[in-house]
This record gives sequence, structure tokens and C-alpha cells, in this order.
Amino acid sequence: MTGVAIVTSSGGMTCAYSVGAILALKDHYGLTPETVDLAIGSSGSTGTLSYMASWQYECFRNIWEELITTSRFINYCRLHKVMDVDYLVDEVFGELDPLDIDAVKRSPMKLLIPVTHAVTGELRYFSNRDNVDHFELLRASKAAPIVYGRKVYLDGEPFIDSALSVSTELNIQRAVQEGARKIIVIDNTVNSWWSRAALYSWSLCVPRGLGRTIRNNCLKTRHTQNSNVRVIRISRNRNLPGSILDNNPDHIRETIDLGYDDVERNLELKRYL
Repeated sequence: MTGVAIVTSSGGMTCAYSVGAILALKDHYGLTPETVDLAIGSSGSTGTLSYMASWQYECFRNIWEELITTSRFINYCRLHKVMDVDYLVDEVFGELDPLDIDAVKRSPMKLLIPVTHAVTGELRYFSNRDNVDHFELLRASKAAPIVYGRKVYLDGEPFIDSALSVSTELNIQRAVQEGARKIIVIDNTVNSWWSRAALYSWSLCVPRGLGRTIRNNCLKTRHTQNSNVRVIRISRNRNLPGSILDNNPDHIRETIDLGYDDVERNLELKRYL
């Protein structure tokens, strides 16, 4: 592959930013599964990239602004499952605004979704071309510890949230390995001290391999540099209105609009696309 790749970051509900950015990339630059060779996303952005792969752009706002801005998805009073990933995958993606899995599998765009092995901490990438249940892959990629707290089995192995083992920079490196020469990075990362502290504390109570991976990943801040690859970064130009577990409808809409506007204003995109 020698072409364009899109890499999106993790970040729970702040990934609404990538929704707006992807819509703007389509509207203003014609970047669709026909013109994007590869997409890699983590955790909160994997569903959006799956709907992109299947050309279901019309579902973006309905899912983010209507279907997951309810207590069915995030509920702080539901201590055993604050974030109900099962509702998201089984009801939202499966029934309420169904993801066309056949279209995802047939997509000309290769989609890579990383997940974290729940015991060893190993990072593993699955593709939309692999023989794996895509709904379960999405569930695994979003299986956040503490707030969801469940393992998801793929090929008989237990996996959890991809954000625990992979950073945006590692996904950029993977895009380079796949042959991408122009990489558009949509980065809504929110580095809050409390989330890092919670993850670090939790990493001390899990299998050694997984704990080591989490702690190492928390410390990675290095940016990818490669003279043969153009990396264009789309980053928020101001603080996002919400946080990782904030599904307030007004905050989600504002975050989507911010992502859209930042693509429109990005001078580097205008120069190189």
C-alpha cells in the first residue's frame, strides 16, 4: 500500500472529535473508503471508523448525539458497569442504527483495530479482512477496565481495551509499516492526571505482563518521525467541552463541531491534499 492513512486516537466520549473531523475530511477533501487506503483507531474511535468503512456516514450523528447520550450507555449509579459497552455493541451497533458488517468486510479501505491481551498485555491488531466477529472485535477494543470491567474473547483468547497497550504514536508507526506515505492523525487525546493515576493503580493489581504494558504505555510521549512519511496532525485548538465519560448531548455536539471546524481551518491539509 502506498497512499493515505487515517489514524484516530482513543479517549472515550472525546472521540466525538474524530466524528466531526472524518465528516469534514469527506466533505472538503473527498476522503472516503475509496481514497483512503488504511484506517487505524483505538477504543472510542473504532466504531466510527467501522461505519466509515461501510460508507454509513449518515449514522455518525444519530449514534453520537442521540443513541449514546443516555443513561443506557453511561450511568454513574450503575457501579458494576458505569459504561455499558454491551448496550453500545448489541443494541446501538446491532439494532438501533445497525452496522453493515458485510460492507465493512468488503470495504476497499483496510481497517485495523488494536486490542490488548488481558493476561500478557500483548498488543494485537485485527483487520476487517480477518475471519473474526467484528462486533466482538469492537466490544474488545472498548472493554475498558473498571468502568466496564469485562474480558472479551477473540480466537479463544481474552482481550480488553486497546488504549491500554497502544498509543497514537504506535498506531502511526503501524501505518508506516503498512506502507502509508501520507498519514492524517486525528488527535483528541486528553491527558488527565486522574485517569493516568487510576490506570497506574489498577495496573498493580493485574497480571504482571498486562500491568507492565499499561505502565509503559502511560509513559510514552514520543512523536513519530520519518523523513519519507508526511504526518498531518489535526488537534483541538481549544479545550474540549467534555471528558472521557461525559456523554452530555450538548458537549458531544460541540465536540463534533470542533473536530469539523479544525479540519476546515487546517492549513497543512489545504497544502498537501
